[in-house]
Amino acid sequence: MRNGGLALRRLALRRHRPRGLTLENTTQLDPALAVPDTLDPASVHLRRDSSYLQQRLLGNPRRSLVVRVARREGKVVGLIAWAMETDDKGRPELHVIDWHHDNDATLMGLLHDAVREAAARRCSCVRLNLQDSATQRVAARAGFLPSRDDEGRLCGVQSRDPALARRLAKARWGLTDASDDSDAL
Repeated sequence: MRNGGLALRRLALRRHRPRGLTLENTTQLDPALAVPDTLDPASVHLRRDSSYLQQRLLGNPRRSLVVRVARREGKVVGLIAWAMETDDKGRPELHVIDWHHDNDATLMGLLHDAVREAAARRCSCVRLNLQDSATQRVAARAGFLPSRDDEGRLCGVQSRDPALARRLAKARWGLTDASDDSDAL
């Protein structure tokens, strides 16, 4: 999402926030946190407990991330993490690194929050990698457009177990952030 669209989306987002959803910054994830995820049986899901996310998102010394937790009626229903980067012209960009959500409305709220933050920081754009068509539809409703400048990166998974390989070949994948830094994946 580039700056002109970002300004228009910011105005629209002031009116549309999912009901009952609150977002808060966090510097520590509860060890008992159950990471929310959509329950689509056709998707491939990585098991990520809160200690793994604490290390990856909040304990990585090479990359400073902001993590926000979404709650509905006191229960954690989502989280989003982003980094502030700069583009090739030195302008700030917000890169969404990871997110988890229980449903489309929560994802919409998380994406809106990222757009609001980017607008407040005068970012030139908000970037995220989407390879899942369902998530792409939600992101499109939030105002995200496919990039003309970046064709993305190819990713793959292999398995020696034939049954697992067949499941992986049929599954929809949701990739959040690809990085050349080996500890960021």
